[in-house]
Amino acid sequence: MNRRGQTQVVESILLVMITVALWTVIWIWFYPSYTGMVQGLTRQLNYYELSIGEWIVIEYVNYSGDSLYVYLTNTGEVELYLGSIYVNNTLVWSGSEKVRVDEFKCIPVTDYTLGGGVLVIKICSLRGNCWKAVERV
Repeated sequence: MNRRGQTQVVESILLVMITVALWTVIWIWFYPSYTGMVQGLTRQLNYYELSIGEWIVIEYVNYSGDSLYVYLTNTGEVELYLGSIYVNNTLVWSGSEKVRVDEFKCIPVTDYTLGGGVLVIKICSLRGNCWKAVERV
């Protein structure tokens, strides 16, 4: 019986098996990293798209005594959470107030004394968007 060529066949089979094993090891290591990156980018993109859809209109500001009332409407495409209110760059209210789409809301700011002049009111959402209104006292 002629045994010429068996060595080349065995070498080829071993080479294919080693190549498949190496690709399997690389894929097992790389795939979780790849899916983690894709999920992270998807989350960031979704967060950014929601952030673009936020929009607040400050309708009216009422100040009486030592209280300040800010009336606002969510005119954006998504519901948002108010995170803070600043008056003349001073934090006067912080928290988490949910405002649905097209909802009119009154946010009371207590223990604030008016200094006279012009009030610059800045409202910020928890996603980082801010809106300003200027009121003369």
